[in-house]
Amino acid sequence: MGLYLPKLGWHSRTLGYVAALAGMGVLISLGAQGQTVTATLSAATFPYSIAVNPVTNKIYVADYGHPSATVIDGATNGLTAVVAGTPQTSPYSVAVNSVTNKAYVANWGVIHGSVTLIDGATNNTTEIPVGPFAVAIALNPVTNMIYVANNNYLSVINGANNNVTTVRVGANPASIAVNPVTNKIYIANSADGTVTVLDGVTNATATISVGANPVSLAVNTVTNKVYVANAGSNDVTVLDGATNENTTIPVGTDPAWVAVNTVTNKVYIANAGSNNVTVLDGATENTIVVMTGANPSSVVVNMATNEVYVTNSGSNNVAVIDGPTNNITATLAVGLDPILAVVNPVTNKIYVANVDGASVSVIDGAKTSTTISFASIPSQIVSTPLALGATASSGLPVAFSSSTLSVCTVSGGTASFIAPGICSITA
Repeated sequence: MGLYLPKLGWHSRTLGYVAALAGMGVLISLGAQGQTVTATLSAATFPYSIAVNPVTNKIYVADYGHPSATVIDGATNGLTAVVAGTPQTSPYSVAVNSVTNKAYVANWGVIHGSVTLIDGATNNTTEIPVGPFAVAIALNPVTNMIYVANNNYLSVINGANNNVTTVRVGANPASIAVNPVTNKIYIANSADGTVTVLDGVTNATATISVGANPVSLAVNTVTNKVYVANAGSNDVTVLDGATNENTTIPVGTDPAWVAVNTVTNKVYIANAGSNNVTVLDGATENTIVVMTGANPSSVVVNMATNEVYVTNSGSNNVAVIDGPTNNITATLAVGLDPILAVVNPVTNKIYVANVDGASVSVIDGAKTSTTISFASIPSQIVSTPLALGATASSGLPVAFSSSTLSVCTVSGGTASFIAPGICSITA
């Protein structure tokens, strides 16, 4: 007689009864896991962007509603406010160089823009002038170059001396991604349906036509592929970094964000208009769809745990996708309008910027042990339904599903035994 065991890392209690059914047995096992929101921090009035330094365990939040940035100490959740920009500009985006221990905040302004350099050791700041409408920032930690998209131009900042070079790109650049391996920089130009490819050595550019309204980019540094989310045409452009040749893959409605797991070669696209995430296999380009929540605005991958976190700005929660199975393993309530999340893979903490909630939610990515308790079950007979009952030590409701549909099925809280054999039910 076989024994069903729950997944490793799950904690369960096995029902201590095996009922004889035509010489076979019925065995029911239950398992559970979970993640938790451990803190809600009043980190900004309008937290619009967030980045993490996993080396120092510091988190940087750009406050679009006020000329400041907030530095969160990941060990204590302590907050430090730092002046960023001027009263005429608004912090819009932030990036961190963990090699130099510096953070860079792009400050949006109509007349002019700037980048605030934050020294990670002292929190001292330096203002670096750039062009107006600075909306995106990214950096190459290998070359120590910083790239800022602003008003049809790219400001290239030398991290060693803060000197700025300006390069013309496409119309309304909205997103930047860097491949530090090839030293190529990719800029999504939302107004003209193109991607500008910048050579990090020469600053020479090439222009690639993609879909309508490209708004997000991600690079797989292992395969040298670039993924472009085209919100206006409901597709993703896959760009070959070696040749600039590209293909187009349909996804959901209004794809707003794209993220890559370079370990598994999977790509995750948050489709804001269809309330789901498209999971793209980078090797085969096959896709599946995972329903997540209302208006998913961003997605971030913890490559250390192979778990994916989706911020659902319309339902004020974060959906957790298990990378191997693509199942939703948790839906966690956070603040109002969660717009963006970052992961510290060292501490397994996830930080969520709640733009309308004036807060940052902290999620502990570690699985929480849960004990499930239930009463003994008497002998069962095929074709006789059984009411299932259990309580979880976490206080969360318990849901049931059958793993052996040829022997038993589950509907709500009722199990039906349809044939002799081993029935495995998981909660």
